[in-house]
Amino acid sequence: MTAGEKIKVLRKEKNLTQSVLTDGLITRNMLSQIENGVANPSLSTLSALAERLSVPLEYLISESAGPKDMERLKNRENVRALYVEGKKDECAELLDKYDDDESALISALCYAEAGAELMHIGRLFSAREMLEKSIDRAEKSVFASVIAGYAKRSVDLIDCVMGRSQDPAHGIDGYGCATLSEVPSSVISQHSDARRLMNEGETGKAAEILSGLVSEAEKSGAICLYYVLSDLEACLKAEGDIAGAYGCAERRLSMREEMNR
Repeated sequence: MTAGEKIKVLRKEKNLTQSVLTDGLITRNMLSQIENGVANPSLSTLSALAERLSVPLEYLISESAGPKDMERLKNRENVRALYVEGKKDECAELLDKYDDDESALISALCYAEAGAELMHIGRLFSAREMLEKSIDRAEKSVFASVIAGYAKRSVDLIDCVMGRSQDPAHGIDGYGCATLSEVPSSVISQHSDARRLMNEGETGKAAEILSGLVSEAEKSGAICLYYVLSDLEACLKAEGDIAGAYGCAERRLSMREEMNR
C-alpha cells in the first residue's frame, strides 16, 4: 500500500473526516490528492499526519509495511524503555512475536545480555536458558552471527562448569571465563602464575597469590571466583590447612547450589 492509501484506511478506521485530519496542516483538497496518489506529500507533512493518526512515520513511508509492522513499530518505544530499565528479558520477549530481521537481532542481543548478567552473579541454569533463546533468535537474523557465537561459547562454558561436558568447545581456554567475562588482565595473570606454582609443587606460594586474589575474582564474576576458590581449596589442603580448605569448599558448594537456579 502507498502512504496515501494507508492514510485513507487509517482515517476511516478512526472515523475522521478529511477536514478534521487536515485542520491547520494542509488543505482538504491536498489530502484528497495524497490519498488518491495524485500528489506526493513532503516528509514533514507525512510526519504530521502520522502523529495525528497515532502511527509511526516509518509505517507510512514503507510500502511493504503491514498492520503487524505498525504494531511492531509502535512497540519500539516500549522496547527502548525496557532496555534502559535493564529489563533485557522482558524487552526480548516483547519482540519474540515478530519475525523481521531487526526484531530478531535486538531480541538476540537482549537475551545474550540477560544471560551474561545471570552468569556474572552465578545463576548458570537461568543464564543458559537466556543464551539458548539468544541463539535461536540470532539464527533468524543475518546480522546476529557475532551474538550467536558469543552465546554458543557461553553455553559451552556453563556446561563445562556444571559438569555437563569435560572440556569447553569453541576454543575457550582452560581458565574459562577469560574469553567471555570482563576479567581484568591482572587477575588472569596472577591466577596463571598461581597455577604454574601449583604444577611445580609450590602450593604455599600459590595459596598466597590466590588468597589475595579472592576479592578481585569476586568482582569479576561468579565463574572466575569459583575457579579461584577451587584452586585455593586444593592448595590449602595440600598445605595441611584443613580449616581453610573447608571454608573454601563450603563457599564453593554454596555457589554450586546457586548455579542451578
